[in-house]
Amino acid sequence: MRFPFVLGLVCFSALAALAQAPRTAPGAVELQIKIDQTLVLPGEVIVVEIALRNLSGRPLVFTPSDDWLNLNVYSITKQTGEGVRVTQFKPALVNEAFILENAKSIKTRVEISKLFALMQPGRYKLTASAEYRGMAAPAAAEPQIFQITSGARLWEQEFGVRTGEGEGAVEGRKYLVQRLTNLKDQRLYATLMDASDGTILQQIRLGRSSASDNPQAKLDRLSYLHVLHQADSRLFTHTVINPAGDVLRRETFESLGPRPGLRLDEEGRVGVFNGVRRPRADDLPPMQPAPAVPAPAQPPAKP
Repeated sequence: MRFPFVLGLVCFSALAALAQAPRTAPGAVELQIKIDQTLVLPGEVIVVEIALRNLSGRPLVFTPSDDWLNLNVYSITKQTGEGVRVTQFKPALVNEAFILENAKSIKTRVEISKLFALMQPGRYKLTASAEYRGMAAPAAAEPQIFQITSGARLWEQEFGVRTGEGEGAVEGRKYLVQRLTNLKDQRLYATLMDASDGTILQQIRLGRSSASDNPQAKLDRLSYLHVLHQADSRLFTHTVINPAGDVLRRETFESLGPRPGLRLDEEGRVGVFNGVRRPRADDLPPMQPAPAVPAPAQPPAKP
């Protein structure tokens, strides 16, 4: 976990001096947490923003050995009321020592889906607290509630991936295209799974889709997944994903008449037809501008 500002070198003498400072009064530090998406699919990346504000009247020291940030996730069930603590794989650690000056704030983002076992559908509660050198009592954040749910399966296809030499060195996998609908919008996902046991290997967010969208999906000769979905009334997003779950290409096409679609040619290549490519900031790779066409040479003026 890294903070989005450049941390200077913290000298030993400054840390030692601040370590002898009087204990900080309760409530002198504010801690807030906010989850980016509170409705997600199993295996989706879940990111929480951590905000820390120093109101103690003096600089505060944070070091990696302090293990100052404490996160917990609870599964909310009707049987237990408060919930059951979710298995945590590793703590949320800060790798650098730093000093937070008085009246200053910092923000960082933590991917809690890497820290906790969050693969089962259900409602969950995230809690956070912070304690630091010279602190009288932990600073606690307001808990956040989020939900993991199943999406609507729109398309699926099994395929094989060669993992070595020999006929038996083939691993079965499956692509899914799913839609997740909440009160604000609809989001489209491509899911990469182990075909034998249904383990989710990657959950790839393709973006928002229109309410009437009917996405298309095809596999090319390399078992790359191509998905074309409608992002708004005239724009369509074409995404290409390899069998490892990496997004290789993302490009936008505008409809100038009939709806754009995917076409598989005789050589096993997939392309988009009935659409005009439009550059966008999130293109992968970025669309290169067309080379400038030199103006035609003018004939010399007649004397």
